Amino acid sequence: QQQQQQQLQQQQLQPQHVGVGATNGVLENGKDAPLSYLQLHTTLIRDQIGQGLGFSIAGGKGSPPFKDGCDGIFISRITEGGLAHRDGKIMVGDRVMAINGNDMTNACHDAAVQCLTEPQRFVRLVLQREYRGPLEAPLSPRSPAVLNSLSPSGYLANRPANFNRSIGDMISEQAQTNLQQAPTAAPLLAQQQQQQQ
Repeated sequence: QQQQQQQLQQQQLQPQHVGVGATNGVLENGKDAPLSYLQLHTTLIRDQIGQGLGFSIAGGKGSPPFKDGCDGIFISRITEGGLAHRDGKIMVGDRVMAINGNDMTNACHDAAVQCLTEPQRFVRLVLQREYRGPLEAPLSPRSPAVLNSLSPSGYLANRPANFNRSIGDMISEQAQTNLQQAPTAAPLLAQQQQQQQ
């Protein structure tokens, strides 16, 4: 009887598979799991203006679609060792939703290329990743937490530490630098005091 109780306890500790789980996007009953979407925000930082970003795009209005039935712009290739590869958040197949705050959901391919090749050091991307199944989304190794909107505060969340300095901070720093570089007043005061005596 004690042995039966131990077996029952072990069975309760083992995971139970019910017909709602998904493996590789297919439910146990053989049907496809529902599509889900994950929105990702990342900022690529060029070492110098004009440097490539390390990925290619495909699709967009007026261009051959990357994905059947969709005019969206997608990441079609990631260059090994490039900025996008080193960033680690972008994956082939991610849909480009916004570039530096410019909505790309209905954009033509050329408009996206223009945004990506502008002479800017910081390139902020909002991407949408599609996956099947009710379980957790497949994340790239360094994906940020799920963010739900195209708001600037979302994609600026991944900016470099010194990117969010207020103008007041910069003025204070400049004033401090100016004070440190200015000649001190002590020799001038001593000179004035000697003249008065």
